[in-house]
Amino acid sequence: TNELDQVVVQGYGITSKRLATGNITRVTGEEIRRQPGMNPMSALQGRVPGLQVTHLSGNSSSPIKMQLRGRNSINPNMLSEPLYVIDGIPQTVLESGTFSYNKDGVSAGYSQAGISYTQGQSPFFSINPKDIESIEVLKDADATAIYGSRAANGVILITTRKAKAGPTAFEVSVQQGVVTVPRYPEMMNLRQYLDMRYEAFKNDGITPTVDNAPDLLVWDTTRSNDWIRELLGTGSNTDLSATLSGGDQWTTFRMAAGYTDQKDLYSRTGGNKRGTFQLNLRHTSINQKLTVSLAAGYSASKVDAISDAASGFVTAPNAPPIFDESGRLNYAAYNPSPFINNFPFDYVLKPNTQKTNLLNSNVVVSYTLLKGLAVSGSLSYQNMSNNNDVYFPMASQDPQLFPLAIAFLGKTKNSNFAFEPQLNYTRSISKGRLSVLVGGTMQQTSTETENVSAYGFPSDDLMRSINNAQFATISNSYFDFKYAAISSRITYNWDQKYILNLQARRDGSSRFAPGKQFGNFGSVGASWIATEEQWMQKALPVWVSFVKVRGSYGITGSDNIGNYEYLPRYSSVQPGNYQPMYTYNGVQPYISILPVNQEYRWEEQRQLEAGLNLGFLEDKISVELSWYRKRSGSQLTQLPTPFYTGFDNVRANWDAVVQNAGIEASVRWNVITRKDFQFTVSANISRNVNKLVSYPGIEKSPYAATYKVGQSLQTQYILRITGVNPLTGDYSYEDYNKDGLITVNSSVFPGTQNDDRYLGYDLNPKYFGGFGTDLTWKNYSLFLQFVYFNQLGYPTYSGISAGRMSNLVLLPDLLENRWRNPGDVARYPKFSTIGDNRGTEFVNSSFLRLNSLNLGYSLPEKLSKKAGLQSSMFSLTVANLFTVTSYGTDPEIRSGSFNPLPRTIVGKLTFTF
Repeated sequence: TNELDQVVVQGYGITSKRLATGNITRVTGEEIRRQPGMNPMSALQGRVPGLQVTHLSGNSSSPIKMQLRGRNSINPNMLSEPLYVIDGIPQTVLESGTFSYNKDGVSAGYSQAGISYTQGQSPFFSINPKDIESIEVLKDADATAIYGSRAANGVILITTRKAKAGPTAFEVSVQQGVVTVPRYPEMMNLRQYLDMRYEAFKNDGITPTVDNAPDLLVWDTTRSNDWIRELLGTGSNTDLSATLSGGDQWTTFRMAAGYTDQKDLYSRTGGNKRGTFQLNLRHTSINQKLTVSLAAGYSASKVDAISDAASGFVTAPNAPPIFDESGRLNYAAYNPSPFINNFPFDYVLKPNTQKTNLLNSNVVVSYTLLKGLAVSGSLSYQNMSNNNDVYFPMASQDPQLFPLAIAFLGKTKNSNFAFEPQLNYTRSISKGRLSVLVGGTMQQTSTETENVSAYGFPSDDLMRSINNAQFATISNSYFDFKYAAISSRITYNWDQKYILNLQARRDGSSRFAPGKQFGNFGSVGASWIATEEQWMQKALPVWVSFVKVRGSYGITGSDNIGNYEYLPRYSSVQPGNYQPMYTYNGVQPYISILPVNQEYRWEEQRQLEAGLNLGFLEDKISVELSWYRKRSGSQLTQLPTPFYTGFDNVRANWDAVVQNAGIEASVRWNVITRKDFQFTVSANISRNVNKLVSYPGIEKSPYAATYKVGQSLQTQYILRITGVNPLTGDYSYEDYNKDGLITVNSSVFPGTQNDDRYLGYDLNPKYFGGFGTDLTWKNYSLFLQFVYFNQLGYPTYSGISAGRMSNLVLLPDLLENRWRNPGDVARYPKFSTIGDNRGTEFVNSSFLRLNSLNLGYSLPEKLSKKAGLQSSMFSLTVANLFTVTSYGTDPEIRSGSFNPLPRTIVGKLTFTF
């Protein structure tokens, strides 16, 4: 089958690569299963042009940043993630209102009642990658407009594996592996560290004391610890799954169960456990007019984690052991003075347990009324519950400071109900085919959170019940979100040459005030398959087999704000300290806590795209080129208000415009396509340019000191370092405003007034992508997938802080070219215990990573049958095998700290009976 004619899932329907007018990238379930790991979103990295996939930490359950074609909102807390749809169910767990924990616009997934010590938990951690049939990424307006207001950041459709007719088959898969650190940064050795510290005190003219230099005067200066290797260990991965499937032409079924247990790199975490069950049923009546299908999935997971341990990695190499001889945390050895706390390892006894249950279910009933006319209805229900418990036992605290046992207990419940009726009509008109879809959506989401803070447990053994606490505070929240829409799509395909696609949608959201609740969205897309023209076939060389030109323009939107923000809210507690307000003559007073604006409306995004699809050598080589420009206006952000209102700002639309424009290119070449030998190579590259096009009145906005018109939203500004002062050994900076002072003033825009920062660095990747090979020879297979990013990151070493009581990543250039004595012409400043925090540097954090290697062997069919099997297969898979980079730590996380993505090596046996 020609790859151009393979089925591609689109919004409320299917199409093919040949006939699609929109930009859709498909990743198959087989490609996803080749990537070991507990989160299927990891497998999209480097496979989808325009989709930037970034891991926020090395924890298996942590969120993964998914950003499609750049950031659209000036508000950094606005979610920039696409809309996720699983088997037709929009995933509302990412829309948890004000209780969501966001990091640079990335949802932490389950809101966890506002508690997050591990950067949250990805909702896709609850999905078994083995249950996925395909993931389609919808990019342009033509592909996304059918989802209206929720599609401003793109759409990702996840389709689970469906039942197929055939004999009943039972498949068992067993997977076992190890999780290791891919590479350790080289730190200063003990002698280098101690020399740095002595030199720093000498440079500063400060005498070391027990308080400021326990590493020099108290701790053993002959002891050397490698804290990274002590805190990180070798984890493990165990995965078991079983599938039963089969059926006839009328009824098919598929049931799958899985269990995964993965222990991460941190040596003191309890690991990640997940159990899943997936059921898919489909029945068609004998007259083939009625079809009923069910897709249901349930998962239960438990994550035993600790807070980020990165602070302990840079501890002085001669610091004392973490535990004393009695097995308690070694506070006494670290803190010779009761007034200074040098102990960085309290987190090892502060457990964070997260338990999550997720149910997804969807029933679709379709009936053919007349030839070409069918009516259908989709009824879906989703329920999520998350318990997040964090404990600070007395054993984790300094016994000299009157430790107090504390527990934070969070609960979140989220339920989502949706009903979507549809009417589909198709008929032939002349040489063309007309398809019409009319549908509606009714959705209601309810979220309930509870947060308990309990203090003063008499014993660490009694912390599991808040009844044992001396006092506790409880806060809760509940809200409903309602959404309704009507939509339509008209597609006309004339003679397989000219395809026109029109879409319209009217959305209503309860997040806006009456009169502002509805918005209109839509798109137009068209394509011309030029190689279907006889004159074009004669004009083109014989090796050009396919040419398609496509274009689209459309408007989508966003209601990505909290609930009830247009209504006044009142509270009986004091703002800031959360203490009850004093009564007045026995009456409890209430205070307004939210400024009200009932005039704000939908954000709007207008997107234009042009694309070219090419095929060569009978479509053995396929090339896709895309250019796009999207502009996001009517930005939902904060508008400053007069002081006398009692509030600094109010939610409102601001007439600011953010633009993302870029190009994407991908190529796939089926080099060899013989019966026993297939070899394919593929590659893609993306470049997106983010820019604030206009922001009238920016000088009065909350972002007056953050953004500049004409620059990227991710631009960071720093002082320009002109060199190292030969006399003092300090960095010299350019006095940009010529006032005789070097000033960093974060309350004004860099380079204006009393601020000398003017060098701007865009932290968005300059370009990124991936490439890979897929080779099959007889019963053997080899798959390689690489990813690459060209970008800047925060430094793993800051010359401004070298000399403090923290170990550093070893940079020979730093040691050889630092300032030592007056008169030195040096590249790096002197070592200092004081440091200079007025500036920083950005360094090259580009990288090339072998993201996945998969080697497989299938037992020959004759041998399998002799063993009583339909088939059997063995595979060895490695994720994150190696990374080529000049960056000192993990270049993808690029924070300068060390919390690396793990290398996972697994072996898997699969038997089908």
